[in-house]
Amino acid sequence: MPANRVFQNLLRLSSAAVSVLAACTIAAACGAEPSSAAIGTSNDQAVLDGVYRWEITTADAVAHGIIDDMSPPYLVTFPWRFVIEMADGVWVMSVTDARGETSAQCADECTYTLDGGEVTFVGGHDAETHRFSFTTDEDGTLRLRPFGNVSPSDAFVWITEPWERID
Repeated sequence: MPANRVFQNLLRLSSAAVSVLAACTIAAACGAEPSSAAIGTSNDQAVLDGVYRWEITTADAVAHGIIDDMSPPYLVTFPWRFVIEMADGVWVMSVTDARGETSAQCADECTYTLDGGEVTFVGGHDAETHRFSFTTDEDGTLRLRPFGNVSPSDAFVWITEPWERID
């Protein structure tokens, strides 16, 4: 399976996925509310500059109703390990699957901006705009929540797990 197939597979949704995500509360979709989180209030992109990582497992995909291909060749691609680097309003993301295949998204054409407690990412494999509210934990972990219309497949990738700050 080509490395970019990981992102293509995210777009293949069953009708159940839409129903499940529509019925979820923000807390259920994003995990438990952080106990001591600071809500973003700055408009300076540097507030979020850093390197973050998160991992999405087969269990996450099944729980969110995203997988419509339960075949062994597809399931062995999990877990998906994401790394995003954010610096000076530019983001670059990569995902590595369980087989070690890596697919990168963006270079300098992918940007992010902050507006108070919202972050907007522009670019990616589909050149979409993704808006989220966010909180940060004391250790720098970033938690995103959908703001506006976020597709179920994009919500799955961006908000299923909190982003651990690693640099």
